[in-house]
Amino acid sequence: GEAKMCVIIVSLEVLLPTSMQMTCWNDLAEAVVEDFNCKVLLVTTGANPIPESGMSLKDFLADLLALIESLPWKGPFVLLENTAGVATSILWPLRSRLAGALVVNSSAFFSEDFV
Repeated sequence: GEAKMCVIIVSLEVLLPTSMQMTCWNDLAEAVVEDFNCKVLLVTTGANPIPESGMSLKDFLADLLALIESLPWKGPFVLLENTAGVATSILWPLRSRLAGALVVNSSAFFSEDFV
């Protein structure tokens, strides 16, 4: 049947390249889709784009929020945030749509002047 919930995974290549993370994300997706009738969407930027591109943290977060808002799932969702703290602050602007959140490997909360 049609999915009743969505899990959106936001992951950066902070510690592991996406190719090495995919086994984990695939296993998680299979379990969630099968057991809970959920859709799973993965958003990844590859390597941390902020220092590499010269993009500001504010611009990166704005782009990430716009990307999440453009995804085909329009209802409430669970956010699995795996960015080592780089994007943890997106939880607040997404709060009206969040059914839940899981912050993985959060090592810090970054401000613009830190990045």
